[in-house]
Amino acid sequence: MKTLFTLFFLWLPLVGFSQKLPPTYPSHYFSFTETDSISYPTIYPDQTARDSIADSYRNAHRRAKAIEKYALNKQEIDFLNQIDGDQDQWSLTLTNDKKIKVGPRPGSHVVDYNFEYYHPSTSILAFRVQWTEGNNYVLVSRKTGSKIETYGPPIFSPSEQYFISYNGVEFTSYNKNGIQLFKLTKDGIEKLIDYSTDLAPSRIKWKSDSTFALEMYNARPVQYEGMVRTYQHYQTAIKATK
Repeated sequence: MKTLFTLFFLWLPLVGFSQKLPPTYPSHYFSFTETDSISYPTIYPDQTARDSIADSYRNAHRRAKAIEKYALNKQEIDFLNQIDGDQDQWSLTLTNDKKIKVGPRPGSHVVDYNFEYYHPSTSILAFRVQWTEGNNYVLVSRKTGSKIETYGPPIFSPSEQYFISYNGVEFTSYNKNGIQLFKLTKDGIEKLIDYSTDLAPSRIKWKSDSTFALEMYNARPVQYEGMVRTYQHYQTAIKATK
């Protein structure tokens, strides 16, 4: 095994390269070490059912709406309701019984919030957000009402104090490849790392609160074969900036 590179939040300083470093550093960064392939868990416990629904739709937004219908019936959530007459807005009752509105802001490029999953142990709701072009996620804390945008759904560490969000694409897209690290706090959700990469993240597996296995791939066109993916695997450490 060999250590390939160390990457900082919103910057890619590689040791030995004469790049201009940012004047200040974030609290944490990722360090990647190449490793062998392993088995990775699914994002959701009912991933097979969700994938079966997704396979029926070529349009990503219609796919998200179909998964939303399934997810609402599957989890039977009584504190989240679509507002009458407006399918793009939700009424969410927080744990303190306060009600807040969740959905697109008037005049924004967001056209829909599709519910995807509720994490009861952390009181986090995940919504897939459809833009006019492209998409991302918005996570909402039912404890505090705080909201935060992410690349993808949350994947929680063993203690559930941290979570990773990632997105990977192989074609030109309004979305970008990236990995984010967040921490749950008493005030809501704090972003610690936001890392953009040329490789497309595809799967992760937490090992501890400070390490996780990561699969990424590169896609390239091959004559007579179409797009071919080449996979790479890394042991990733979360380190505090000194």
